[in-house]
Amino acid sequence: MAVGPDSIAMLLREMNRDLTFYDDLVTFLGLFYASKLAFNIGKSVCKGVYSHFVTRLYSPTDLAAKYGKWAVITGGSDGVGKAYAQELARRNVNIVLIARNQEKLSKVASEIEEEFGIETKIIVADFGKGRQVYSHIAQELQGIDVGILVNNVGVILPFPMSVEEMTDDQMWDHINVNCAAVTVMTRMLLKGMKEKKKGAIVNLSSISGLGPTPYLSIYGATKAYVDSFSDALCNECKGTGVTVQTLTPGYINTQMVKYSPNLKAGGLMVPSAQVFAANAISTLGVNDKTTGYWCHGIEYWFFESLPIYIWKNACSFLNQRFRRQYDALQQTSNKKK
Repeated sequence: MAVGPDSIAMLLREMNRDLTFYDDLVTFLGLFYASKLAFNIGKSVCKGVYSHFVTRLYSPTDLAAKYGKWAVITGGSDGVGKAYAQELARRNVNIVLIARNQEKLSKVASEIEEEFGIETKIIVADFGKGRQVYSHIAQELQGIDVGILVNNVGVILPFPMSVEEMTDDQMWDHINVNCAAVTVMTRMLLKGMKEKKKGAIVNLSSISGLGPTPYLSIYGATKAYVDSFSDALCNECKGTGVTVQTLTPGYINTQMVKYSPNLKAGGLMVPSAQVFAANAISTLGVNDKTTGYWCHGIEYWFFESLPIYIWKNACSFLNQRFRRQYDALQQTSNKKK
């Protein structure tokens, strides 16, 4: 059967109408996605500016009145724990420091009392020993009106390594310190906070919890646990008067990153513990989940938007580079001996 010019023209018109419809549909979906993306970016920027900059223009919140007169900080003898304790003390909150080194604890407690004129208490406990330490901690905390719990204590490998290189102690320390401590300490103090209808729990996670972290695999996995646990706890505590905040910072210039000269050099993206704590404490009661530091907020947003395979390969590349730096330091040190 012959097909005439009119039939071909009609067929082309129909095809053009169909293509125009799909063209319009794709254009609409593209504009919708772009608008949603722009809205989310704008929302994140506004939230970040408010959290990290605007709130610092206000008079500091009376944390003792809002949450309670005492704060418990685990891992409070050094690094972020010590710096966060100092920031709380600056706001007239009494401090309970928990760590394993009595000499360091006593020194930090004395410094805080002398500088800020508040009360302190120290509890010597090694979270790496697991279940056996918590009855002692609970006994020491009896009669103390705890309003703020900072679950800061944590361990990391001395340098990036593969799983089979880890010792048994390193493996169990990651589980006992990074996972069990935040869980048991929260359970220990949460009931009292709910009964008073006020309190705050700050859980230190990490940007490493965003996804699989090759060569720091168990560390990243434990921080993902803290992230998930803290998010769920935040939901459970809605309407109870108890604030739950998750902090997910990037690298901070503490002893935990001494394996890398680049990280130990510090800088804008690797702040000191003091700079981080001063920024992070201003977000308490403002954000349920935050990096605590504005540069890390940008870093987190960027990494969160990456496909998971790029994240894994980037972590693998970076951690292997840090391992080479550590090995080079060890070789240099050995030559000097």
